[in-house]
Amino acid sequence: MQTKYGDIYDCVDFYKQPAFDHPLLKNHNFHPEMRSTSIPKRVSPKKKVPKVNIGLEGEGCPVGTVPIRRTTKDDLIRAKVDSEMHASKIDPLLDDKPNTHYAVARTMQGINYEGVGAELNVWNIPVQASQYTSGRIKINNGAESIEVGWTVYKAGESHCFNAQCGYVQLNPNIPVDGTLDPVSSYGGKQHGITLSIVKDVGKSNNWLLQFNDPPVELGFWAAQLFTN
Repeated sequence: MQTKYGDIYDCVDFYKQPAFDHPLLKNHNFHPEMRSTSIPKRVSPKKKVPKVNIGLEGEGCPVGTVPIRRTTKDDLIRAKVDSEMHASKIDPLLDDKPNTHYAVARTMQGINYEGVGAELNVWNIPVQASQYTSGRIKINNGAESIEVGWTVYKAGESHCFNAQCGYVQLNPNIPVDGTLDPVSSYGGKQHGITLSIVKDVGKSNNWLLQFNDPPVELGFWAAQLFTN
C-alpha cells in the first residue's frame, strides 16, 4: 500500500519481518498475538497538545502480518545521517561545534529505571544539506541504547534503525518509520506525539515501544539483543 507521501509498505508475514534476520533471534518463540505481561506504572503529562496523525490509512495490514516499508536509495542516505547523529555525544554546550545546539533533560543517577516516556512536539524545521533536527528520548546502559522520536534532515558505527536489526513489529496498522502530520507552527497550533520505551518486567524482559496515552503497543526490542 502507498501513503499520500509516496511511501510504500508491504504487509509482510510476521515471521518473515527483517527482525528475525538478526542472528540472536534465529530461535525465537515470538508470535503475532504476544503482548506485555507486566509493565511499570506510567505518569501521564498534565498538559497535552493535539496529536499528529500516525499509522496507515484504511484498515492496515491483515492479521498475522505487519507493515514493512520498502527500502529506497533515500532511505540508505538517511540511514547514514542517522548513524552519524546516533554516534554524536549529547552535550548542550559544545565549544568545538558552535553551530550544534541541544536542549536536554537528563535523569538522576543511582536509580534503576524500567522505562522512559515523553510528549514530543513535532516540527518540520527547514534544514540545509548538512543539518538535521530531532526530538527523541533515549534509554541506555553503558554502550547499549534504544532511542525513539522524530527527525528532519536533507539527506560508522554499526547502528540500527526502524524495523532493522532486531526491532520486532507487532502492530499491524502503525509502522515505526512513517511520516508525521500535521506539525507544529511557530506562534501557532502545536502538535505532538507521545512515545514510551518500557521494560516488560514479567517473563520476557523485552523493551516495548508504546505510542499515545493511554498507550498502544507498536513492537519491542527483544531482551536477547542486550548483554545486560
